[in-house]
Amino acid sequence: MSSATTDSSTSALAESRSWLLGDGSARTLDRSLRALVGVVLTLSGIGLVAAASFAPPGEELLAARRHALYLAVGLLGFLLAIRIDLERWIHQRDRFVVGIAILLGCVFFFPDINEAHRWIRFGSFSFQPSELAKLVMIYYTAAFVAEHGAWLNDFRRGFLSPLLRIGAISGLILFEPDFGTATFLFLVCSTMLVVAGARWSHFAAVGLFTLPLMLVVAWTQFEHVSTRIAMLFQETEEVLQISRGHLALAAGGLGGEGVGRGVMKLGLVPEGRNDFVFAQIGEEWGLAGTAGVILLFGLFAVHGIRILNAVRDPLRSLVIFGCIFSIAFQAVLNLGVVTKLLPPKGIALPFVSAGGSSLVAGLIALGLIVGAARSALVRAREASGWETP
Repeated sequence: MSSATTDSSTSALAESRSWLLGDGSARTLDRSLRALVGVVLTLSGIGLVAAASFAPPGEELLAARRHALYLAVGLLGFLLAIRIDLERWIHQRDRFVVGIAILLGCVFFFPDINEAHRWIRFGSFSFQPSELAKLVMIYYTAAFVAEHGAWLNDFRRGFLSPLLRIGAISGLILFEPDFGTATFLFLVCSTMLVVAGARWSHFAAVGLFTLPLMLVVAWTQFEHVSTRIAMLFQETEEVLQISRGHLALAAGGLGGEGVGRGVMKLGLVPEGRNDFVFAQIGEEWGLAGTAGVILLFGLFAVHGIRILNAVRDPLRSLVIFGCIFSIAFQAVLNLGVVTKLLPPKGIALPFVSAGGSSLVAGLIALGLIVGAARSALVRAREASGWETP
């Protein structure tokens, strides 16, 4: 390969990296914040339309009202989260962990749904504390690193201490039982520790002992885990959800059947408004709709990375990373399940699925991102002398 070709490739990679990360300026940060909020509001609007469009005949208005109520609560949470002073509560992080542990324990005093205790119910209102637990543990992990980042190379104080708390909360969710959400929370917080500088060797040491044990427990004690994994390789009746999800995606073609004209919402796709909402988007809105949703999540990730690149404060940058990674990772998992790249798991498509708890938690996470980035935006404006018109 010639030196000219090598230089050209290097230049192209540098330009791609610069485009992805942005320049960290006040103008770029401000634009990315606005774009991120716009993307999330667009996805939330799609979710509101989908809630009504994918509801069974005669229930469209009720479904729209219910989803609009959760959306309103989520937007209120978004506005309140923007105003949270993250540094003020840094020393209260352990109390937050205790509080969410108590809340998770409360679910066992409510009637189970499908043999699982995951919801706190008051009349027609229900809420999943595990969604709030994700946000609490993201903040806990970021706060621990911000205060004790120098300890991360210490196995007992800097690694095992936060990991035990993360594991305890994940364990409570596991016993609901919800193996997928417990694993998801543990992976998100562990990734945050790795990004902050925790040693891979510490994870390897713990993983060699705990991973085989977790796999054995999951396979032997949680029947739905083994069933869902087997569905990747066997054609059983359990695979009905994925198969009909594929039919819904294929039926839409390029332009879809039209809003409200799909037939899969008549119960042909189980959990069609929740976990498999993407399949019904494909049926009614076609390839244009599914590609649009994927594009929006791609833009969410890009602008999230640009915001993260502009924030240097350890606490705020880790909170932003945790929220961005959690939402993007959840979207990838949901799309992977619908397309049969991953075993079925009851995980919602962020901002789009009908699940109210996920929507509220997602909008609060957006508020944390915006609030955490505001101080960086102020400093960047002061450094560049640029002000928003």
